Amino acid sequence: MQRPASVIRFEQFYGVAIILGLAGTALSWGSDKAVAAREQLGTSASIAVIAVSIAVQLLLWFFIARKASPIAKWIFIVLLVLGVVGILVSVFAVVAGLASAFQFAISVATTGLQVAAALMLFRPDAEAWFNDGRGKQ
Repeated sequence: MQRPASVIRFEQFYGVAIILGLAGTALSWGSDKAVAAREQLGTSASIAVIAVSIAVQLLLWFFIARKASPIAKWIFIVLLVLGVVGILVSVFAVVAGLASAFQFAISVATTGLQVAAALMLFRPDAEAWFNDGRGKQ
């Protein structure tokens, strides 16, 4: 079965979310590095966390968009729910001056794109694709 429009749309939303997240990380690297130093984490640890995060996102993208894995889909949903909770907690961090408004705005935009991507996975054509032979092409 050919990949349905909803799955392609998922890829687009999620791809933009990943790129926006990377751009936000790059733009806030100086302040992130200062936080890591204050918490006694090295630059290597920060880079490792970023690399693992990117790897997880790319693996989820691959298994959802290319292999129609329902397990990856639900892992994505669980991580998204945790991300939404994180956004709610971040409101307090911004108000308390512990996080920048820029970082918060990037997080909200990225999470919004991920929510839009997740919604695409529950449309009828995507559901059929996940159920029909697990999307094997």
